[in-house]
Amino acid sequence: PLIALPTGAVIGVIVMNKTRELNVFLRVGMEKMSGVVFMLLGTGTLAGVIANSALHQTFMYTLESLRFPPYVMASLAGALLSGITASTTAGTAVASHVFGKALVEAGVPSLAGAAMIHAGATVLDH
Repeated sequence: PLIALPTGAVIGVIVMNKTRELNVFLRVGMEKMSGVVFMLLGTGTLAGVIANSALHQTFMYTLESLRFPPYVMASLAGALLSGITASTTAGTAVASHVFGKALVEAGVPSLAGAAMIHAGATVLDH
């Protein structure tokens, strides 16, 4: 989004022949993008911290000791991370990054794991 949106905007300005208003469009676009930039930076930082901490290992060991099947792990991982990040999108991205490999190793197909993580992440949004 940080490259595609500005590039698309500049191309749109050129195609619509509104190059004289480019500075206005750039200023408004930058104002609207600042929130997205902070969210992406925060999400990436949080994903790195969680991925390099013992949280995901502890979570997986706890669920395995309770003998939960892998599909429950995927849904709970999505719900846990969406709660931590306070965002369905960010929670899904972080959960898939942090728990994706473990879910695939547990025998969950990649697409099914992604769908289950997303389903779990939407629980706290509704």
